[in-house]
Formats: sequence, structure tokens, C-alpha cells
Amino acid sequence: MADLAVTSLGTASDALASGDYFMVVDASDTAMSANGTNKKLAESRVALTGRTPTQTFTGKQAITPDATGTCLAINTPTDNGTAFGISLGSYDNSAGSGTGIQLGRNSNAGTPSSGRIRFVSLSGSSHDIWIDDSGLVRTHTAAPTNATDTAGTVVGDQTSALAMKNLSKEPVSSIKDTMARIATGAASVARFTFETGAYNGQEFEGVIVDNAPDYGQDKNAEFPAGKSLNIIGILGDLLRAVVDLDARVTALEGA
Repeated sequence: MADLAVTSLGTASDALASGDYFMVVDASDTAMSANGTNKKLAESRVALTGRTPTQTFTGKQAITPDATGTCLAINTPTDNGTAFGISLGSYDNSAGSGTGIQLGRNSNAGTPSSGRIRFVSLSGSSHDIWIDDSGLVRTHTAAPTNATDTAGTVVGDQTSALAMKNLSKEPVSSIKDTMARIATGAASVARFTFETGAYNGQEFEGVIVDNAPDYGQDKNAEFPAGKSLNIIGILGDLLRAVVDLDARVTALEGA
């Protein structure tokens, strides 16, 4: 066997099992010769077509992009969303942080740009999320570049630009109806904290949309009055109310 060429050996079965080994030459170990030392490699350390061996990394791994720019491709989960394409497990890090993912920036010296995450919506359109250079989280339908770092909309904000609106042909509410909405909203104000403990348990005093549905938004069957506060609606009503009250005061004072 010692003088037998590898090509003369028998062919192993495709169904490799735990405990099977490959022979490799460890070039960094020159104990056997200057060219390296023969060693065994467990089959679980080799990725084979049709197999999904467990790979244990003991340090950083560099992945070179292919011709399309893809660095890592993960097969789509097939269990209706109960598993994740990528999952970083929990671990005990004492008083330190948990697991995390870092998205690097485009570090070009002249035109750097932010790292981003791209989501694909129900209809198939894509939306990127990133943090602009001032620290605001933004979302847009295109990837951010150096020139478009402040494009899109800040997450949590609502754009009031005309270009982003479909204007109704119906006139705005009468000032009487506006004042009635304001009165209903004022009557719905209560003191509360969020059940989730959000904002460090801070107590707020504000509108409860269940009792003032005109000031609710993101409505559905479960939340017919809305899940969120319609800040644009409230501000619009308050602005109109201030102008109306100012006109009345001016008329009373004769100024």
C-alpha cells in the first residue's frame, strides 16, 4: 500500500459517514518534510454536494465576492417563517452586549456612503434602511450613496411634501367640525405608561385614540380607531384653530 498511487486505490462510497477521513498535506507543519506533513481531515469539515456538514469557525473568516458582487448566499427557509436564514445565538456575556451584526460603509475616500439593509415588501418592491451621517434612521426605495445620504424619509416621520401626496378634491373640514375634533381629543387625554415598558417606563399625558378616532392612524379590524397618533391631523387642526381664535380675539378687541 505504501507505494500504491492514489489513482490505483479503490473508490469510496458517496455516502460518507461520521468517522471517515480525507488525507491532506499540512504545508505549515514541516515535521515530515519541507513540503509538509500528511494529516487526516474529518469528512464533516468538508462541504460536499448534497451535504450540509456543520462548520465550526474558530476565528474570522474572509469571504470573497463572486462576479455578481455576492459575498454570501443563504438558502431560503422552507418552514413558513418559523426559522431564520441567519440566526445568531444567545450567549452569556456577563454585563456586556449581546450578539450583533455590523454593516460596513462604502469607505471610498471621496464618496463614502452608509451601510444599509434592504427589505422586499409584499408587492415585491424594495426599501433600504440606513443611518445617515447625522444619526437619523432613514428609509428609501433606493440604496443610499454619498449624494443621497439624506434621501427618503426619516423613520417615524411623515413627509408633508406635496409630491408625496394624493390631494383630495373634497374641501377641508369646517372650522366648527375642526373645533369639535379638538374638543373630543382634549377630552380623551389621560396619563399612561406603555405596557411594553418603552421609554424606560416614562409616564405620558396625551391623547388616547380609542376615544378620539379622528386622531388615530394605521387602522385595521383589531384597532378600528388606529394604532398610532395622527400627528399631522392634530397639528393641522391646532393651526387652524389658532388662526380662527386669533381672528375672533382681534375682532373683539377692535384691533
